[in-house]
Amino acid sequence: MRLPGMEFQPQHISLLAYNTGTVLKRMDLIPDMEHRYGLPYLSVQRAPLHQCLLKYAVATGAIIKLDSHVQSIDIESGTVHLTGKVAIQADIIIGADGENSWCRSMLLGRSDPPLHFGHQIFSCHIPISKIDEEDPELGPLRMDHGTSWWMGPGTMAIATTTRGEHSYINLMGGLIESETTEIRGRPIELPKECVKGSFEHWHPTINKLVDISTSCQAWTSTVTPPLREWTHPCGRFTLLGDAAHAMTPYLAQGAAQCFEDAVVLGTILSRMAGHHSLPDVMRVYQSVREPRCRQLKQVSLKLRDIYCAVDGDAQRNRDYELQQCTPKPGFVIPWLDPVFQAWMYDYDGEKEAQLVCDRQSQDVVVIQ
Repeated sequence: MRLPGMEFQPQHISLLAYNTGTVLKRMDLIPDMEHRYGLPYLSVQRAPLHQCLLKYAVATGAIIKLDSHVQSIDIESGTVHLTGKVAIQADIIIGADGENSWCRSMLLGRSDPPLHFGHQIFSCHIPISKIDEEDPELGPLRMDHGTSWWMGPGTMAIATTTRGEHSYINLMGGLIESETTEIRGRPIELPKECVKGSFEHWHPTINKLVDISTSCQAWTSTVTPPLREWTHPCGRFTLLGDAAHAMTPYLAQGAAQCFEDAVVLGTILSRMAGHHSLPDVMRVYQSVREPRCRQLKQVSLKLRDIYCAVDGDAQRNRDYELQQCTPKPGFVIPWLDPVFQAWMYDYDGEKEAQLVCDRQSQDVVVIQ
C-alpha cells in the first residue's frame, strides 16, 4: 500500500537541550533506515492515512456501514445488536474501537476507561510560508527536512517539517495538568498563551513557532493499564490495536502496532481457519502479539521519564551519554540502542505468524 503525496520522509531526528537548543544526538534516517531495514522511514498524518485505508478496504470488498450504533454484543454466539433491532452475526468479532474501547469493557465485563496521564497534548500548525528566512531561530527550520525534539523538565516539544503540496511545520508537545482534570478525548482550540506560558524558559524557537501558528489544539493524554487477555475463551471475540494495547506517544509506535496486529491476525486466519478451532486460532494471535506490545508499551512509559527529566543528575547523565557515547545495547534512549531498534523496526509480523502456524500444524482440529 502506498500513500502517494500523503507521506513525508524525514531526513533525521535530532534530540535537543530544552534551554540552549544544543543538538545532543542526531539520528540520520536517510539513507540509514532503508539500508538497515529495507524500507524508508515515513511519516503520515492520520486523516489521509484513514482515507487511504478506506479506499483499499472498499476495493477489497469490505462493507462500510455508517450510522450503526452498537447496543450490545452476544460474544458466544458472535452476534452484534445495532439500534433499530438489527442483528449481525459473524464467525469472529474484532473490537478495534480505539483507546476508549467499549469492546474492551465488554470483554472484561466491567467499565475500563483510559486514565489521565498528567498531560494535555497540544498541536500547532505553522505554514512554511510564514517563517522568516532571516530569523536566527526559525530560518534553519524553513530549509530543514527533519524532526527536532526538545527534552525538558516535565515535558517535551517536537517540531516536524513536512514537505509536499502544502509545506508546514507541526509543533507538538505536552502541557502539564492535574490528573484530576476532566479527560477530553476530542481536540479543542487552545489559546496560544497557554502554550507559551509553559515554555517561557525554553529555547525561543518554540514560542516563536507558536506565535506564527495558524491553529493550536489540545486533547488529554491518557494511559490504559496493561491487558494480558485480549480474546474471549470462546474464540469468537478479540481486540486489535489501541483497544488492546494503547501506548503513550513517546516511542511513536501506537499506530504501527495496530498494523502489525492486523498483519498477524490476517496471516493466522488464512493459515489456520478451517483446520483449527476458533479458540486455538485466537490464542495463537494473542500469544504472538501480546508480549511484543507489552514490552513496547513499557518502554514508551519509561521514555517519558527519560525525555522529561528535571534539571539534575539524571538529566546531566542523559545528556552526557547522548553527546559523548556511541549507541550500544542498553543506551539511554532505547530506540537508539541498535539491538532494540532492530527488534522494533525489523519485525516481520507475517513471517512470525507463519512460523507459529507451522508449529501448530500437527495439532489439527476441524472447526465445528
